Amino acid sequence: MESHKLHTMQLHVEKGLQSSNLADVMTTITECARYIREYPFPHFVHATLFRLAQTFNGEIFARKFEHSMNTIRLRIVVAIKECNKCLSLAFSTEEIIRFILKVSHSNDYKARSLTLLLLGSLAPLTCEDKKVHNLIIESLDCVEMTELSAAIQAANELAKFSISFSSLIIRKIAEMFGKNFLEISLKNELFGIISNLRGLSVSKSSIELGRRLLEGLPTNEMHSISLLLSELEKVINQRNKLLVHCILQNLSSIAEYRNFWTIENIKAIRDFYHQINFLSSKGILCTWLHCMDVLSSTEFHSKILLENYPWSVLLNSGNIVVRIFAIKLSLNLLLNGEMDAQFQQTLLNSILVTLCQFIDNPTSPSSIVNRQKHEFLFLVSKFVCSPKCTPHFASSLVRNILRAELTSSYDEFFQLLAVINENYWRECREIVNSSFFSAIFNSKNFNIVPPIVFTILLSTMPFSLLNQSNDQNLTNFAGQIISNNFNYWTIYKIA
Repeated sequence: MESHKLHTMQLHVEKGLQSSNLADVMTTITECARYIREYPFPHFVHATLFRLAQTFNGEIFARKFEHSMNTIRLRIVVAIKECNKCLSLAFSTEEIIRFILKVSHSNDYKARSLTLLLLGSLAPLTCEDKKVHNLIIESLDCVEMTELSAAIQAANELAKFSISFSSLIIRKIAEMFGKNFLEISLKNELFGIISNLRGLSVSKSSIELGRRLLEGLPTNEMHSISLLLSELEKVINQRNKLLVHCILQNLSSIAEYRNFWTIENIKAIRDFYHQINFLSSKGILCTWLHCMDVLSSTEFHSKILLENYPWSVLLNSGNIVVRIFAIKLSLNLLLNGEMDAQFQQTLLNSILVTLCQFIDNPTSPSSIVNRQKHEFLFLVSKFVCSPKCTPHFASSLVRNILRAELTSSYDEFFQLLAVINENYWRECREIVNSSFFSAIFNSKNFNIVPPIVFTILLSTMPFSLLNQSNDQNLTNFAGQIISNNFNYWTIYKIA
């Protein structure tokens, strides 16, 4: 019974679409959408879409509706949109697409525009067809605004379903923005496509495109910074810690684009310290310090931030994570600007205290503390390589590191020692030499000594040869290396 009803409807569709009366044709097209929604059977859906594609092509009418074809095509586009949830049931798309694509060669820009709109409406079927991809990409270069807008809409629909098309269209969008000839309305439509793109690599490309567009803005004024700063003051007064944290995270992201920050903006975020500290939230304080740290990466911004620094008390904070964030900010300011002697001495003392704390407790159950330790040691290494570091401070670092046990748990500290030794060879070689020789030979297990220790020792050894007493130490050291007490893998790493 059901199959008979479907057959009857199919005959009705074919008869209606071949009618010589335009009203009958339009009515039949409208009914096709309802039939597909009510009877979503694959064979019936495919057959109906095939007939609509033939009608869209117009060959079945000969010259009968020559002046009304675009009206018929527009009605087909609307009908397809009304039943788009059932389109994926069609089991073959090649013939359907072939009939539609013939219209894309028309001299009438309206017909070409309607073709693009129909292909977009049929996105569940057309999304992986290479000919459709190429047509839409090429159509984005057209000068006729109606056709260009239709191509953007079609691209928007295909981007929802196809990763391969998303990869193509993001490159095309970047090219179009690079030419900088589009109207604002069309740029907004292109951004709509980006929001629908599929695939992780495509998302990365989209973010990169957004960054390039932001950096290339013709104006240096970013209203969102002032807006966020004004809202930050409101939510701080309301003691809404969640919103404060959220706004600070957004400001940290925008801080990467320092050229958009005015002097007033920088002073405003700097002067929020007392209000933020009053909230008694370590997480919010660290986020604020991170935002300041990002801003302090240039000499101009560092100079403004160094005009007032009440937050320097955080260098003595009992919370090691807060202290490290304060050290990161202070080191950036020191490397990019001129810091007064008292502030600088407080910073250097804080670095030594933090280093000692990590040496006394090389491992922590907190992943956050361990992550901050790695970053802290990296920053200290960077500072040691800079001209702002002094031989006296380098020697202080060496003396503290030499307190560490000669085990793999302290390997990162010896990596820092290697950096110091490389930059302050003359100042540090004697203390390194004497301490390491005695420590190595007093070690209960020679094999647990990290290879980096021997690398450091070998780098200072030529000068120790000048001393006859150390010559015997060198002989003993060489004997230990070639003895069976030292595994060959470690010897290889030392070499």
